[in-house]
Amino acid sequence: MVGVIVIVTVAILVNQSMPSALKQAIAGLPYLVQVVLVILIGDLGVYWTHRILHAVPAMWQIHAVHHAVEELDWLAAVHQHPLDVIFMKAGSLFPLFVLGFSTEAIGTYFLVYYWQAYLVHANVRLNYGPLRYLMVSPEFHHWHHSSEKEARDKNFAGMISFYDWLFGSVYLPKGQRPKTFGVDNPMPQVTRLFWPTRLSHGHRSTNAMPSRAR
Repeated sequence: MVGVIVIVTVAILVNQSMPSALKQAIAGLPYLVQVVLVILIGDLGVYWTHRILHAVPAMWQIHAVHHAVEELDWLAAVHQHPLDVIFMKAGSLFPLFVLGFSTEAIGTYFLVYYWQAYLVHANVRLNYGPLRYLMVSPEFHHWHHSSEKEARDKNFAGMISFYDWLFGSVYLPKGQRPKTFGVDNPMPQVTRLFWPTRLSHGHRSTNAMPSRAR
């Protein structure tokens, strides 16, 4: 919560330097139009923030807490390092507050985002059919968590799967489902303090840093 407050405060300050004409134009948009734009912009922020978390080794050590879950279910949505949460929220919320979208539109985005987060991690089989090219389904996000080599560092979007198709990071083999989840090595002891009951890798070295071979 502190992280979100800091992000919002900084974003509001930056917002003051934005052209007034742009802010007025956005503020004058109908609520539903704002919601659509907020979801599109917010999820684009999620996509690139998420991709950075995988690409930068130091960031991966933080994000790996989320990927350490070996039995995927809806609780995996909240199985995160606090710094991971702050970074992801910054990526999605910062541009929204800077551009001056209404509190109502951003609040709606929050509700949709959290519902989506629980849904895509849930232990359900939903692929959305043709809509999988546009929307992130549980099937789509389950592949993101797969420890199988071909699926690693794929499917970064939170709601709009089209971004992964657009930027060449999609993995969605037809008629197949991921068989294994998790990371190659366990969390460092300092990280285990956050989630001691969900990280059980007794057969692996406790000194190794979490990794996924690329």
